[in-house]
Amino acid sequence: MVAADRTRLGGGGGLTVDLRVEFPLGDSQGYVDVFNATGETYPDVSGLPIPGRGFMAGIRTPFGR
Repeated sequence: MVAADRTRLGGGGGLTVDLRVEFPLGDSQGYVDVFNATGETYPDVSGLPIPGRGFMAGIRTPFGR
């Protein structure tokens, strides 16, 4: 878990939380990531809104055995 306080001088910003869950899959390792789990919305330094909540899943597998 990674939590980041992104409060800026003069106001704005917020708290974002990223999470990762890993689990075994035979000889491989599976994972699920959640980005911005709190669903914070605020403009980044360029004035554009930060991305909302996002997910990613994958499998790491050994090669060359």
